Amino acid sequence: MENDRKPYEPVRVEMIGVESGLERFSKDGIITLPPVSKWRNNLTALSHYENLFFIASDDCIAVYQPDFPFQTLRRQPALLIKPELANRNALGYLSQRGGAQDHCINHLVVGDLGSQEILLFATDSGNIEAYYTSAVLEAIKRAPGQYCEGSSSDVLGLRPFFSHWVRQSAWGIDIHKEARMIAVSANVSNAAQPGISEDCSAAITVFAFALQPPSSPGFEPADDEPDSADNVEWTVWDPRCHSQQPKRTRNYKIVLAGWEGHGNNIPNICFANTSDDDGDIWLFSTDITGEMKSWQVWKGSVFRGWNFGTAEGSVRRWMHHQYPGWNVAALDVSCFRPAKNNDEFIGSSKAPVYFGYHDPGESFNISRIVDRNSENSHFHPSNLEADDEDPPSEVDEIHSTVDVDASEHDEPDVMEDVQSPTNPTPFLPETDWDLGPSDHSMNRDIEPFDRPVEYQVESEDDSVLESDSSSGDEDDSMEDEQQSPPPNSRIQKHIRRLVTPIQNPNAKTPEIAMIHCSDSHVRLLGSPKARFPHIFCASILRQIMPQNIQTHMQGLEFAHMDRLNMLQKVPELGLVLIATQTGRVAVCALTRRPDGLLGFRVDWVLPTKKQERRGRRPEFCSLIGMAVAPIQGRWKSRAEAADDDEPLNFEEQEIDGVSTSFDPNVVVLRHPATPQERHAWKSEKGEPPAVKMEHRPWTRAPSEVPSWQATETSRRYRVMLTYSDMSVLSYEVWRDVEKDEKA
Repeated sequence: MENDRKPYEPVRVEMIGVESGLERFSKDGIITLPPVSKWRNNLTALSHYENLFFIASDDCIAVYQPDFPFQTLRRQPALLIKPELANRNALGYLSQRGGAQDHCINHLVVGDLGSQEILLFATDSGNIEAYYTSAVLEAIKRAPGQYCEGSSSDVLGLRPFFSHWVRQSAWGIDIHKEARMIAVSANVSNAAQPGISEDCSAAITVFAFALQPPSSPGFEPADDEPDSADNVEWTVWDPRCHSQQPKRTRNYKIVLAGWEGHGNNIPNICFANTSDDDGDIWLFSTDITGEMKSWQVWKGSVFRGWNFGTAEGSVRRWMHHQYPGWNVAALDVSCFRPAKNNDEFIGSSKAPVYFGYHDPGESFNISRIVDRNSENSHFHPSNLEADDEDPPSEVDEIHSTVDVDASEHDEPDVMEDVQSPTNPTPFLPETDWDLGPSDHSMNRDIEPFDRPVEYQVESEDDSVLESDSSSGDEDDSMEDEQQSPPPNSRIQKHIRRLVTPIQNPNAKTPEIAMIHCSDSHVRLLGSPKARFPHIFCASILRQIMPQNIQTHMQGLEFAHMDRLNMLQKVPELGLVLIATQTGRVAVCALTRRPDGLLGFRVDWVLPTKKQERRGRRPEFCSLIGMAVAPIQGRWKSRAEAADDDEPLNFEEQEIDGVSTSFDPNVVVLRHPATPQERHAWKSEKGEPPAVKMEHRPWTRAPSEVPSWQATETSRRYRVMLTYSDMSVLSYEVWRDVEKDEKA
């Protein structure tokens, strides 16, 4: 894409298409845009196995089939899904006027449920529904044509296999592939729900489909599809009445709520969703006050909680909750790519420590590294102050943005008192970088990288602190609350409020890391046992907005859309894409140092500065959805998604016109490394050979290699950004051959 000199090999990104919504929906000079709900979560998704693009339009879902290679969409969708809704009389949260507006879709996702890919969505009225994407494709094939108004789900007989009502406005949704579970989070209840809880806390409902055949606790993917939505019966699982997990011979519903749950609305949730999650089933959640919790689903209990919502000593002390939580993600550690040095690890050789980290080991605040990324535009494209064909140099530009933004700030003296390196506040997780919701990422003093501000929590007894630099998540128990913080009582009190002790220290936790996103900040924790995040990035996508921006938003303040409520994971490429509704995306590469410390670096910010100057990004339109999936011809096969437990077929078959058969055994050659093997071989057969030969059965049948792997180093993914005016920016993302892999 753009030529940016980086001290590492960044992921490759290329813009492949720009489609204007105003032109697409213009006919005879009249522009008729489809209705789109604002102030929602991600409203678009792509199938990983078929060419299907889903976009929510109020209470319906339009299904398109993008054209290769520019991913252009037609004016008319190939199919319009009209939800059946479990409770049509339910009222909405954002709209309580009755009718279709109450059932506007808040969030939709596409993911694997066992061996089947499904479309799952939640509505403002608390209705959730799921369809098989294979059934959607079959319905499109039965449709008379893309330009026929009869191409809707109710006419073509497309029905959901799952439909339920969770009583309150539903927002966060996720799918557990292996465990065949669906989870949905709802807003705070206005009244206690009989049979669920006696409080008014926000609830997370987990639906666990029966496994076929019945099996022991844990999970095994089932080949059979669940019954239709009309015939599904759910058994409420009360963890207080059971000491072991059920046999999964029936459908269970688990409600995560109560006094240790969330007391505020929960915008997003995430399963651990790894092969290592084979026991309790782990789920992570965050609410609008910044609290984050890890749940053991079958136990119905919170393993650990964190509070990223408050910060003492900040500029706006009158705001009790300044940093609401908007997103959370669990990342398999196998997705993190090796990094040899800090340049590859965080994007720079040096970075300040993070004030919010109070455990042994290293921490990094990469906020300034992201600011100095040459593709990162600090000004909104409509800001005339940034309209300069010859931008200043990298360092000068950052200093100039600081001066411009500081002149607009109402409290320069307070800001200087809080953040001045000569008079630093001794602790506080956000003291050095976190600012109020209306502040900008440039509102901070720029210090050289060779002057990091260090702050450590020391213990009176060094033996209490077990150094573990691999992830900063030492073996935790109730003892972690007994470690001696700094001798400041206010700091000590604040540390206790930031993190709650582990409820079950002996529990086996999956090998995962977690990302938490607030309205503008990103944190990375090394494991579920970690007390504090060790990687922090403030205002990762924030820009300076023009002063007259409110006059262009038709009653909705554009600055209030600045929240990181969209996140997409690409495990195959080791990437996480984080988006703000103001219209930008950070492409983050997951990294791992040789000592095991996990981190990430921001390779790209999309659209780039040059693309914004060329007018590619719609000026005052919010981002309504970010969809990521393999491009056409690079889709994952169904065999890749399903766990094949059937006997392997080694019968003779014809490949490319040549008769071929597979031997059911494989020969393994290796050195007889152990002394026991050498002694046994020498006593029986004399001097051991250079290698040892073993015959073993195949563990998985050989599969045909996709043709694209002959010329490309990785699968190419498409990223489609959809804005409120229906404009779509499309990108391709892939990885080149790493430097260490080059001959």
